[in-house]
Amino acid sequence: MKTDLTEVPQLNYGVKNVIVVNTAGKTEKEGHFLLIFVSPDGNFYLDSLNENPRTYGDKIYNFLSNITDQTFVKAPFRVQSVQSSVCGYYILYWSKMLTTKDVTDVNDLFRNFDRTKYSDNDTLVVRFVKDIFGK
Repeated sequence: MKTDLTEVPQLNYGVKNVIVVNTAGKTEKEGHFLLIFVSPDGNFYLDSLNENPRTYGDKIYNFLSNITDQTFVKAPFRVQSVQSSVCGYYILYWSKMLTTKDVTDVNDLFRNFDRTKYSDNDTLVVRFVKDIFGK
């Protein structure tokens, strides 16, 4: 279901909220996937390219600014090459980790990633997702 960020329902701040965002505009066929995670234990803005939210326009930045008064923890480093097309796999990987484990430190989410070997990172998340969701 494609929903504009202005149409996201009111969040329940007592539980873990996972919001998957695709940066494609209404007329674009492809975009980039981002993860916004809001929970009582912490808030994360995760982008495998490690870009600032404003890179993708004001809507994402404004959404992050308005949904909670708490700050968002950002990815500590880039894990994916701009030539790669598996950004959605990173989102599924992080979603699974954040919803099934007690992750409060962003470094826990990035422990298995290399800062320069992006193809190794892609392989890691693709295998992880295929193992969980099937091939």
